Amino acid sequence: MHLLRVADLSSRDISRALDLSDAFKRHPPRSATLLHGAAVTLYFAKPSTRTRISFETAIHRLGGVPVTVGPNDLQMGRGESIE
Repeated sequence: MHLLRVADLSSRDISRALDLSDAFKRHPPRSATLLHGAAVTLYFAKPSTRTRISFETAIHRLGGVPVTVGPNDLQMGRGESIE
């Protein structure tokens, strides 16, 4: 699944995400390898220190590697889309 915007989620999707987050919070060790071997790209159009650190920490705790990029890191102005 590729999530580009929260607006793309249905109410069922949001409910499922909240249920999963509750399960992860109750049993952290079970989720420590969910993203093992995965790189997760975080795109921030505007600087957001607290949000960036929170997401990077969460990805690490799930066993993944966060890759944070901003508008100056991408070639979107030269024909590449965010997708």
